Amino acid sequence: MVYVGIDVAKDKHDCFIANSDGEVLYDVFTIQNDMDGFEDLLFKIKIASRFILAQGDISFFIAFPRFP
Repeated sequence: MVYVGIDVAKDKHDCFIANSDGEVLYDVFTIQNDMDGFEDLLFKIKIASRFILAQGDISFFIAFPRFP
């Protein structure tokens, strides 16, 4: 399973990607709050999922913060 942590802000988002064993696949990185930033995040999720798929796990869980 792949976990994506996102600290949401107005102009940028700090992210990291880890697997279910707690191994960090992508250490903290920052994306801009625009299409290029989200494409970068999606690319990294796809790369991380290929690594996980090679291990036989195909499920995903992406948590986004809830706003009141």
